[in-house]
Amino acid sequence: MKSTTFNITAGTATYTATTIASDFILDFRDGILLPDDKGRLMRKGVNWLLSQRIGSTSRGKPAWYGLHNGLIILRPVPSEAYASTTLYYYALPAVLAAGTVPSFPMDLTLVEYVHLRGREWLRELPAGTAEKYMIDAVARLQSAGLGSESETDDVIPLDRQTFPGGGTPTDSADWFTNVNA
Repeated sequence: MKSTTFNITAGTATYTATTIASDFILDFRDGILLPDDKGRLMRKGVNWLLSQRIGSTSRGKPAWYGLHNGLIILRPVPSEAYASTTLYYYALPAVLAAGTVPSFPMDLTLVEYVHLRGREWLRELPAGTAEKYMIDAVARLQSAGLGSESETDDVIPLDRQTFPGGGTPTDSADWFTNVNA
């Protein structure tokens, strides 16, 4: 994870992520901080951001942002400039040079993959064995939760007009038995 600073301009709601950080892959969730403790922006889905007004009367301090095709979209549209806004993000790894030893999450997986590729080259194993091994290894990592950060936009919101419940811990199902509604 890395961080960089960029400037938010008044009236500008869209920024190119790779212009801010050339090695940008993905933001750290809720990873934009306004300067001088003015707040932290929450990441929202683009569909949610599109439902927000963008007219000149709805400008203000940015509270949310979203990512779409390499663009960072801010809402509300900033009404003032913010210098030295911080972006926390995951970066592309540096290009390997001769003698550079990469840091791999699990050395055994890398060693086994290289070993299988060597055996394929010597025709001891059928072609594709190493690739199948790597696909299975990546699937195991993903099933363990790597890269599976939950999104708040993936949840179906509860419609309070259909289910108007009181929301107190003791009567969480009062919408079902509410005779006064």
